[in-house]
Amino acid sequence: MRWSVPLSKTIVAASGPPIKTLADAREYLLNLPKDRYDEEIVQAAIEAVIMAADGRGSILHATAGIGAVVNGPVSVQLPKSSRRPRWETAP
Repeated sequence: MRWSVPLSKTIVAASGPPIKTLADAREYLLNLPKDRYDEEIVQAAIEAVIMAADGRGSILHATAGIGAVVNGPVSVQLPKSSRRPRWETAP
C-alpha cells in the first residue's frame, strides 16, 4: 500500500497536525471517537482512503472524503445562468 502519497490538498483539522498524506488521513480516522465510525460519511472516507492507498481509487476522492469528515459536507452553490442548457433548447 502507498500510504505516503500526498492528498490533492492539505486538510487542516481544528486540533492536531495538518493532514497531508494518506497516512495522515489514516491516522486521523483511526483516532476518531468510536461512536463516529457508524456515520456514513466516515465509512465512505475510510473506504476512499484505503482504496487510494491500494491503488484502486482516486486521491481526489480520498481527499474529499477526509475533508468531509473533518469539516463536514460542503454544498456548492452554482451561479445562476440566463442561458438554458442545450438539452432544453428547441431544435
